[in-house]
Amino acid sequence: MYKILHLETSMLYRTLIKELAAEINAVYFNASSGKEAFKILEDEKISMILTAMELEGGNSPDFIADLNNSGHKNIPVVVITGNDSLEDRKKMYELGIVDYILKSTPRDVMKENLLSYRKKDNVSPEMKKLTYAVLDDSLMDRKIIGRIFAMQGITGADFYDSGQALLQSEKQYDVYIVDLILKDTSGDKVINELKVKSPGSVLIAVSGIDNVKTISRVLAEGASDYLAKPFNHELFIARLKTNVRSYLLLKEVMDKRELLEKMAVTDELTGLFNRRHIFRRVS
Repeated sequence: MYKILHLETSMLYRTLIKELAAEINAVYFNASSGKEAFKILEDEKISMILTAMELEGGNSPDFIADLNNSGHKNIPVVVITGNDSLEDRKKMYELGIVDYILKSTPRDVMKENLLSYRKKDNVSPEMKKLTYAVLDDSLMDRKIIGRIFAMQGITGADFYDSGQALLQSEKQYDVYIVDLILKDTSGDKVINELKVKSPGSVLIAVSGIDNVKTISRVLAEGASDYLAKPFNHELFIARLKTNVRSYLLLKEVMDKRELLEKMAVTDELTGLFNRRHIFRRVS
């Protein structure tokens, strides 16, 4: 059962989110303060937290800071506010929220946003089985990706703040997410070396640089995809799923090809090389 906890002092927005929660088949809980919210968290298995910036007797940054130090830190948090300050956005993302939605967002768009968090598809269970390496020397961005992963139930992720540390690791991953701007090396160089080290893996480049020339160059050099910062949760997951879906389909094709090649040279009952293959080898 999907349960939403909404921290909001305005009855108008409580009513709106309660209606949207009902429309996406989610159970709705509300609180006016962080203290009230923690009481609900102790009694209910909450799937997602929505919060305004200003709360009764406090604010959401303080609440999220307390949440991060509690046993509920893996619950994804979305801010819904009328405040469009870039400084506040940055501050909230640094605390680990997965999205920042304005109250001026049209009702149907807000519903789609909430529904995207609620939806399940056939790729999501497979995504949880894969392994991920995230290379980014920004603690804030590692936290953001970590919270997005937590929201999707992805636990097989390792986080690196050094390109050399990732390249020297003996582990190989299904998906690599690599920041282009690093302190110790170039993200381009890391991607090129990963293409050799882990051929077939998904290589997603990320950067605050958002121009056509950079994106085209990185994709031409072999990256699977390119995502610009700051991360939008919905777009991040949509693009990740697209790449994982392609990766799984290719892996399925390769596995079937290997099986067919094996069947062509072996006896079905004994598993030994068949006569045709033996004659071909000795002739």
